[in-house]
Amino acid sequence: MGSLYLNGLNKEARATLEKQLWDSQGGKCFISGKPIELALDQVDIDHIIPTRDNGPDNPSNFPLTLAHYNRSKQAADLRVARVLARFEFIKEEADSDDRGANLNDVLKAYGGAKEPLRAKIEGDTITCVVGPAEKVTVPNYTDKLSGMRYFFSVLPIRVVYHDDRINPRPLGANLRGLVEEFHKRRPQLHVSLGWMNSAELPDAKINLFDGQHILSLTPSPHAPPLPLTAPAPPSASGSARAAGKRRARRWSSARNRSNRPSRPPAA
Repeated sequence: MGSLYLNGLNKEARATLEKQLWDSQGGKCFISGKPIELALDQVDIDHIIPTRDNGPDNPSNFPLTLAHYNRSKQAADLRVARVLARFEFIKEEADSDDRGANLNDVLKAYGGAKEPLRAKIEGDTITCVVGPAEKVTVPNYTDKLSGMRYFFSVLPIRVVYHDDRINPRPLGANLRGLVEEFHKRRPQLHVSLGWMNSAELPDAKINLFDGQHILSLTPSPHAPPLPLTAPAPPSASGSARAAGKRRARRWSSARNRSNRPSRPPAA
């Protein structure tokens, strides 16, 4: 949809607005993150949130983009469009194999898979190092059906790894709907699920599996990496991992049947 605000600007006023947006975006395209040369490149000003979705028609909702990326965008909401554009760049740079990008490639792009989690289990609690001088202590539960121990915590993305044994497949190409659901605050998958081998403590990897790629894709390509929430059963046995995966699927299925917030099954 066109913009009444932009249509009312003369050439000089539009050039001034383009320069202001260029400065605020660090001289980079909102969608692709690539540098913009105002004197050379063809640029567009569009709405970040479409006006049909109640996005305002004023500079607070205007981004500056390279015309090519704006006119070939995969979504009307530019927050979604830049996530999808970033994924295309990740696929081009993927080093996993010739099947396409997987979660490992996404994590690397956002600063993940850098170091193991430092943690200590004491009785029914686990203490995790989440920053240079920051620790968190949370309950360490026991699942009565599988016997697995598990906990819930917000962890920095640098300690999160791709579980290429449980989930070696590449990410699907049809991500638009999932990303849009995230921005509408009703994602199909909300809490990330992972596992670690407690025998490796105090340094153990947090391994993500199933559909957690959607959470990795949602940070802005221009923003600092966001932490992931990962309940991690500290058991590396094949049966434990399989039980955890079955439980994750049941939980995801239950969430998809209801719009109300849900909780994981009680231990």
